[in-house]
Amino acid sequence: MYSGRRSKLPSSSAVTQVLLAARWDRAPALALRPVASQAETAIDQFTAQLSRGAGLTQEGLEANLLHARILILSLRGITLELM
Repeated sequence: MYSGRRSKLPSSSAVTQVLLAARWDRAPALALRPVASQAETAIDQFTAQLSRGAGLTQEGLEANLLHARILILSLRGITLELM
């Protein structure tokens, strides 16, 4: 896929392609694990901060965390569809 010139793929498409490659290739999977963990932690912390700032209860916070994760997974699926 790399042609030596700047790709016109959006960043989300590139990330999705790397994630797909990691499903079949152990090397990228191992390399991505700590990065993915850090990203998920950062997203959870940001979502929790916003939720608490909005006055949500613990139950509401847990629901928001779940919805944020579902949203991210949905966006990955849409990215695949658009590719």
